[in-house]
Amino acid sequence: MRGRADPRADFDEFVAVCSGRLLRTSYLLTGDLRRAEDLLQRALARARVAWQRLDPQPELYVRRLLVDAVAPWWKDRAKAHRRAVLVLRHFDDLSEDDTAELLGVPVPVAQRLEADAGGPHGALAQELGELLAGFTDDAARGGMSERHSGVDRNLAVLRRRRRAYSAVVALFVAAGLVVVVVLAPWAGRVADPRLVPTPDPVKVVAPDPPPLAGYRLRPVLSVAGVGYQYVYSHESRPGQSRLRVVLAASRLPEAIAWVSPPSLRGRIVVTVDGDVVRHDQAGSFQSGLLLSSRRAHVVELRATEPDVSMRLGVAVYRWPVS
Repeated sequence: MRGRADPRADFDEFVAVCSGRLLRTSYLLTGDLRRAEDLLQRALARARVAWQRLDPQPELYVRRLLVDAVAPWWKDRAKAHRRAVLVLRHFDDLSEDDTAELLGVPVPVAQRLEADAGGPHGALAQELGELLAGFTDDAARGGMSERHSGVDRNLAVLRRRRRAYSAVVALFVAAGLVVVVVLAPWAGRVADPRLVPTPDPVKVVAPDPPPLAGYRLRPVLSVAGVGYQYVYSHESRPGQSRLRVVLAASRLPEAIAWVSPPSLRGRIVVTVDGDVVRHDQAGSFQSGLLLSSRRAHVVELRATEPDVSMRLGVAVYRWPVS
């Protein structure tokens, strides 16, 4: 299906062949057919933008977008992940490796989520099975023209955002040149040594972030339904119980995620600018903390029960997604 000279025809064939299965996935994740269709149209539009760069399995990419987008709709994020792991493993028949990759967690964490959800014979799996019984083949095949129209509308929105983003970046670059010229005499002065950016962050060119503390990071982090693009990350040395980083001021909104190895016990205390903002279970991937723009921030992670081989990591994501 991939590899044609005409990307649009290639993509249209993908939608015709795979969108029924993907709608079923979206329906099981959301529990609402109309919301599932809307979510699918948005994900397909994102896939169309990235079509030339996708690997030979674009269906996995779209499923990842669906999982990332639906998580903020559930008040209990852990419940959303347990639901997602059952949908992917036992209704979409994905392997453990593919399921863990789509969830952005190591395989042992995905296995633990599946066990917490009760496995294929638990109450949640039974609930999903009953929900699926109301999903007919007509629902999967129907509305194809409307689906294409919806994808085109979302695609137009994404392209407008991209043009607006490019214009904003150009404006910032021009403004930055002016600031450099005006403030050059004071370039060597730092008012607060705490706010000197931490050197040598792990740089990356999206959409392939490097592993962080044993986790494969997601290229795009969804927070409250908004996508944030991976920018860079910091990782502690082995055995360090604290990771302290200084994030330079950004004119664009940023969000952070933090990770600790699956084997780590206890909790991770997250401090921003001296204030404790989160107390999370260690050994997991946590995210969703938005930072104020236009100012620098000091972010610190502390493990309550460190071990000699542990690593802590902080990843920075920035809006908007390009």
